[in-house]
Amino acid sequence: MTVPAVSVLDRAAEIIAAFVPDSDLVDLLTQLQDQLGFIPPQTVALIADATGIERPAIYKAIELSPSFSLMPPGKHLLYVCSADNCCSKGGLELAATAKRVLATDFYQCDEKKLVRLEPFRCLGNCVNGPNIAVDKVVQGHMTPEKLEAVLRELLAEN
Repeated sequence: MTVPAVSVLDRAAEIIAAFVPDSDLVDLLTQLQDQLGFIPPQTVALIADATGIERPAIYKAIELSPSFSLMPPGKHLLYVCSADNCCSKGGLELAATAKRVLATDFYQCDEKKLVRLEPFRCLGNCVNGPNIAVDKVVQGHMTPEKLEAVLRELLAEN
């Protein structure tokens, strides 16, 4: 495991230090995830010290929420719509294509850390499904072939 840049850990320490002790752990984890893009594993000890919550309980809270990650985000974020409408129009095939091309699973990045793959309940573009979003830009009428081309382009970046 690589150690995140000091600035990331410093920023995490600032977020944790500003945390109100009686607040909800999930609120703190959400702040870290939103501001840093992930929850650096090295911060779990800081969270435990600040909150009095034991480390295993913190890891469990992170593990139980698919929106939390202990891994740094990729350069790009790919959402594959997992709502019923998109799934019925080929969304499951899109998910399988993304997993195959990226050689990874949901909530993980490809080996170059260029693309993070996540399911998304509904991208709000149902009439044009199945949908994906790359860096929050929704693309409708997606096919496995088009998705593979999009991913190959992203993976070709340096």
